[in-house]
Amino acid sequence: MIKRTIIVSVLLAVLTSLAALWQIQIPTIGHSINQTEDNWTLPTLSQATQLQKTYVKLRKLKPWGSEKKSTSRKRNTKTKKQPPKKPRPDWRFAGVVQRGQQRYILILDKNNKATQYHIKSKLPNGAHLVRIHNDFIEVLQDGKLKSIPLYPK
Repeated sequence: MIKRTIIVSVLLAVLTSLAALWQIQIPTIGHSINQTEDNWTLPTLSQATQLQKTYVKLRKLKPWGSEKKSTSRKRNTKTKKQPPKKPRPDWRFAGVVQRGQQRYILILDKNNKATQYHIKSKLPNGAHLVRIHNDFIEVLQDGKLKSIPLYPK
């Protein structure tokens, strides 16, 4: 029984291979392209006069509006009150590092010098580091618990 199954399997594989070879068309060497027949050239750039004409047409059509409107927008934005910018802090929370079970945070100062701090350390602004999470830290400053995100919005 097993011999018959093996023989039938081998016979089926051979027949499948022969049918596949019969269906495959082997490419023949045909006409090769001579270098003289392969005529191609690099694209040419447009002439400067055409660019100048296009520029003049665009100036006449004013597809983006007139220049007077754009200056009036600038004047309107100057009159609107914008919120004051926040002063840049002296340091920035840059990352979390873990060595074994101990976790540290990295803080960059104004000169981009990295310093590591661990829990209960005093940060440059006088706050105490309470907890270190994966993407934010909790600090105790002026008796209030604050969270500082690693990726501020």
